[in-house]
This record gives sequence, structure tokens and C-alpha cells, in this order.
Amino acid sequence: MNTITLKSNEAYRENKKTLKERIADYFEENLNTIVLGMYAASGRMPDIEMLRSMKIV
Repeated sequence: MNTITLKSNEAYRENKKTLKERIADYFEENLNTIVLGMYAASGRMPDIEMLRSMKIV
């Protein structure tokens, strides 16, 4: 297969995903941002162990 065919097949698979799969992918990609946003909204500061486990520090 050539490169154009492979790219179009990948685009087709991406478009074929269900809404549930798209939401799961979003949360998987943005987990650290979501967790830090929840800490910011609560007014608490995450401890250093949490930041290390998230590979931020």
C-alpha cells in the first residue's frame, strides 16, 4: 500500500469512531489537565507525589 492509502484508511477509522470512543480518547489524552483543573477549582494544591506520578515534576 502506498502512503496515501494508509493515511486515508487511518482517517476513515478515526471518523468511524463512536461518540463513546471519542469521549474516552479525549479524557485519556487530557487526563493531567483535567486533574489539575479540578485541584485549581477546589482551591487545593496537589502534593509533590501526585505531580510526580503524573510526570509533571
